[in-house]
Amino acid sequence: MKKAQAILEGKRAAAVVMTALFLLMLAFNFMTPYIADDYSYMVSFYDKKPIENIIDAAKSLYAHAFHMNGRLVSHGLEMIFLLLPKAVFNICNSAAFVFVIYLIYRISLCGKGRNIALFAAAAMAVWCFTPAFGETALWQIGSLNYIWAAGAALVFLLPYICVYMGRGQRFKSTAFRVVFVILSFFIGMYSEISSFTAIFMAVILLSASLLSRKIKPRTWLWLPIVSGALGFICMLLMPAELSAKVSGSLTLETLMESFVSVTEKYEDYLLTPALMWAALLAASIYKRVCFERLFLSGLFVVGSLTGNYMMIISSYYPERCMCTPTIYLITAALILVPALVSDKRESEGTEGQRSSCGQVAFICAGILTVTFLFEFVYGSYDIYHTYTSYTAREAVIEEYLEAGETDVKLQIIHPATKYSAFYGITDLTKTTDTWTNNYFALYYGFNTVTGY
Repeated sequence: MKKAQAILEGKRAAAVVMTALFLLMLAFNFMTPYIADDYSYMVSFYDKKPIENIIDAAKSLYAHAFHMNGRLVSHGLEMIFLLLPKAVFNICNSAAFVFVIYLIYRISLCGKGRNIALFAAAAMAVWCFTPAFGETALWQIGSLNYIWAAGAALVFLLPYICVYMGRGQRFKSTAFRVVFVILSFFIGMYSEISSFTAIFMAVILLSASLLSRKIKPRTWLWLPIVSGALGFICMLLMPAELSAKVSGSLTLETLMESFVSVTEKYEDYLLTPALMWAALLAASIYKRVCFERLFLSGLFVVGSLTGNYMMIISSYYPERCMCTPTIYLITAALILVPALVSDKRESEGTEGQRSSCGQVAFICAGILTVTFLFEFVYGSYDIYHTYTSYTAREAVIEEYLEAGETDVKLQIIHPATKYSAFYGITDLTKTTDTWTNNYFALYYGFNTVTGY
């Protein structure tokens, strides 16, 4: 038992698991081509010409703020990556995914110890419970807008979590503080849900730290919050932002209908992790786990719910927008696990209480593992299957190009699960003159493209 625990807490096991996850995600990224919006962001919103350099991208991004939305950071990154070979994004996105899982893992440990099994649990939970996984973690523009946004939110929260948990001494460097304040502005500009919830949760954490006298009122940590809030306001003030996101009529009746709708969506996709969190919370309270850990877990649930219910005023609620609420809920559940399974006295519970409550965590781990095994088989095959469909279509495109055809018909790719990046996205349409078909045709040099 002690040998197994030593392996799980060793640096070598951590390196092996993280490398394996990176390579797996890298394979999935290489099996995910450009899709839909990716083609449209190759063309400038400024003059409708192909973007060929960074100046063209800057002009397009300026026009983007007037015609699309205010998420200039993520869409600016999209335009930059599109100027580079797809392999560059594949590597960066795989690393970003591992980094997000690592952040969940470190936050869940609350700075105490090391256990790579918790990292594996975080990865399995994100795979199993993230709605539209392919859209948010594999599709190029979707990844930049959603899984990267969730990672940015966790990065912003990390110093506040460390301070609240009594580990703020590592942030004394002046250089770090200056860089973090500047970075916070761009994190605030990154995404509506992720940015707002991160700033909101940081305010609560900082207030709790002040009330518990862990820091003095005149702390530098107010500056990143102000910087992030300014970035968020800048994003909202972009001309296209409110018109693109807010529903036209915000009457009491429509708000109530929307409240029910987003509640149903949360239940449909996140009921299982919510039930796991509730079971872990009950066990943690029974075991008398320290208040700080319970508070932090509860705060992430509040953040998850806040991100979900922000969509009440939205004109639509695509599944990919649930990425950050899902990441928060998973983090909330995993925060409770270390104290339940540890033999060390992080609580006031008796030995019998610690033993029985630990069983709850192991039961949840068993359910998660079995669920993951099924979902991984279905999901990985679907990613591969849609990739083979894409390569077959590429072969047909090559034949059309060699024959000099300009008006072509191509097969529409239909995914079977949420794990393919084609899931929930309009690939091609059966009608010729649509934006997806037009941008696809422009990329390949055809006159018209029709899907069948």
